[in-house]
Amino acid sequence: MPVSPGAIIGRIFVALSSIYLAPSVPPPFPDRLAQLDPSSSSLDNEIYDNQSFDWGRSGLELLNPARVGYFMDKLHRHVSTHSRGTITILDLGCGGGLAIEAIHSALVASASDSSTISQTKSGLVVDGRTYKLIGIDVSVRSIETARQRAASKSMSIEYIVGDIYALPFDAASIDGIICSDVLEHLFDLPSAFHSIAHCLAPNGFFSFDTINRTPTSYYLTIWILQDLLRAMQGDAHDHRMYVTPLEVHAVMRRSGLRPGPDKDLVGMRPGIRFPPVALYRLMTGQGFINSVLADFRLTSDLSISYLHWCEKPSS
Repeated sequence: MPVSPGAIIGRIFVALSSIYLAPSVPPPFPDRLAQLDPSSSSLDNEIYDNQSFDWGRSGLELLNPARVGYFMDKLHRHVSTHSRGTITILDLGCGGGLAIEAIHSALVASASDSSTISQTKSGLVVDGRTYKLIGIDVSVRSIETARQRAASKSMSIEYIVGDIYALPFDAASIDGIICSDVLEHLFDLPSAFHSIAHCLAPNGFFSFDTINRTPTSYYLTIWILQDLLRAMQGDAHDHRMYVTPLEVHAVMRRSGLRPGPDKDLVGMRPGIRFPPVALYRLMTGQGFINSVLADFRLTSDLSISYLHWCEKPSS
């Protein structure tokens, strides 16, 4: 199997660490699928309730073309075989609502005609199908931000403050779940996946992206982006909390969920803006990430971030 460009970058940094020109990759937790003690990690999940965190400048919106396009592909497959009138979609760990807003826009764009689009108390109606869109997050401030954004754009999205470990939904009530940049923040993955499996309807699907635990992801997302450039808060991520595909597939199966085919396990990488554009955006206060990076794209390279999905079998 050919070595990916991302893996080559990781090997270069590992070589530099052997001659003390870069730090060593931190050793992983003995078992990432165990219930972890939050005090054992530098990760601070409460930063999203801090007034200093700005969802608009976080750069997470750059993930939408890749992650939402991936989710919509799985959603359209699901809808084509779905007999119920209402499709319930949940954005798990929705933050400021960036992903679920993009799903709302994608559904509107998919309409055969603008006359088939309406918004009711039940949700967004497109081509005679009702979509109930829900965002949930444990951060009160993030949910308040998401509600304000949705109201300003007249989007039919319901937002709830809630815990991923005890989702406040009836059993088998959710058709599709998107979970973006969240798994690497969870200290109890088995409990989270048990909660997800409980609320998913038979044949319902769970689509996610997360950061892979590799040397490349450590050097690019932690050492460079977080520690050296300080483009993100220093406690936003902990490399030991990143999750490998093998780990996430194992916890899926333990929860009774069936991983999608291997061909649907794909990577994500950001685009890079031309230096003059990046410099202009930096000078106009758009932040380092939004200035230097461009929209994410799908790739076969799993060395940084990746997407996959699973479904709840009907029996």
